[in-house]
Amino acid sequence: MRAVVGVSAGENECQRAAESVDYTYPNDQSHANLWFHDHAHHAESEHVYRGLAGFYLLTDATEAALPLPAGRYDLPIALRDARFDADGGLVYRMDDPYNRTTILANGRPWPRVEVAARKYRLRLLNSSNLRFFSLRL
Repeated sequence: MRAVVGVSAGENECQRAAESVDYTYPNDQSHANLWFHDHAHHAESEHVYRGLAGFYLLTDATEAALPLPAGRYDLPIALRDARFDADGGLVYRMDDPYNRTTILANGRPWPRVEVAARKYRLRLLNSSNLRFFSLRL
């Protein structure tokens, strides 16, 4: 998902409510963990915070030849922080990282996964718009 400078998916283009535009990305690059999100003017941060983003894996023959865990042992995990109100509703406030006390993994709070006693491949994405994660095993 490479956007050419000056032709960056039309981030400043606006459409009317009834209109739609399809953008095509050739994914003409080597294997990578990638993500995408909208670039709505002055709304990108809130849209990403509310989950309007996607995480996908691009693979190629080079990666396929590596002796890495695959299938159910390959776990893509998008991490982000969130703040919820008393009713469980998502609360967005610009520049409010200290009150975002819930960590989400793939959009779920406090998820669990049962694992076998073997190697796993973890593909981690920090999809927070204000927080840096310091992770360790």
